[in-house]
Amino acid sequence: MLKLLSIPALFFLFVELSAQVSISPSGTQPDPRAMLDISSNDKGFLPPRLSTSERDAMPLPIPQGLIIYNTSTNCINMYSGISWYEVCGNCTPAPTAASAGADMLNLSGNTANLAANTPVYGTGLWSVSGSGGSFSSSSDPDATFTGSAGNSYTLTWTISNACGVSQDNITVSFIANAKRVFVSSTTTNGNIGGLSGADNICQTRADAASLGGTWKAWLSSSTQSVSSRFTQYATPYRLVDGTLIANNWADLTDGAIQNPINKTESGTITPNGFVWTHTTTNGSSATSNPSQICNNWTEATSGNTLVHCAGSPFQTNGDWTAGYSGCAYPCNLTAPLFCFEQ
Repeated sequence: MLKLLSIPALFFLFVELSAQVSISPSGTQPDPRAMLDISSNDKGFLPPRLSTSERDAMPLPIPQGLIIYNTSTNCINMYSGISWYEVCGNCTPAPTAASAGADMLNLSGNTANLAANTPVYGTGLWSVSGSGGSFSSSSDPDATFTGSAGNSYTLTWTISNACGVSQDNITVSFIANAKRVFVSSTTTNGNIGGLSGADNICQTRADAASLGGTWKAWLSSSTQSVSSRFTQYATPYRLVDGTLIANNWADLTDGAIQNPINKTESGTITPNGFVWTHTTTNGSSATSNPSQICNNWTEATSGNTLVHCAGSPFQTNGDWTAGYSGCAYPCNLTAPLFCFEQ
């Protein structure tokens, strides 16, 4: 038979004559197979807490089955009669697996918009290996990283909590102060509005793609050539995705380029087969006869034809700017423009 001992507002203690005990706030009877049965919906069992040194200093003999919580290893310890065994299990919840996003290579400028994952468990923190570089907020998964042009960085996104650490790395690199190049996604006939109209097309396309900067068309007239209109830089020329076109102006105008100018302001491959240029490989005008240049890019009739008129967005030899030497392309055809950052 069981006897009930009540301790108000704490728990009910049931004690059988054989010393069977139930500790329960609701008065639950002990399991008949248990000497001690503890029940609770919001509390746990707390064994004695000892450090490893305190455990090992316990006087002998230690009874088999003795249980303590080891505060040095944060594990339950049980004595087997010969030695101590640790029961640690898996810490939960483990930190969310870190994902730093995709590598960002050959970026223009010196900033990168990061895109790591937001932790469900734990807190995130950005770090950069080596010296230099900074984050707008090191704890923001979508932070902005600022580095230096021409440098490469390894960034680490770390998610940690009491159960451990998860890390993921990405590489971020910035191209040296380069001038960007693209082939316009839009096309035009020979009535471009002169060279200023062509430059306006390039500027409009660059602004639409949020590229910033000042842009001009690789286009010559009877009185003005690309070489006279452009600033001739000693820095590299690259596509908007970072692909190298030329190491400098001299390399750009030596008769060949490093890679074709085949990508638009948004980085997509152009579907067009030729580009208006009327410019030779050294940047000069192909002819001084306005009637052979759509009346200096102000007419779009089929009777006005171009000599040495077009380039190719898929060539790297001299054909890239003078690929159709001696051609007779009517001005009512449409083609894109090569656009260069100034």
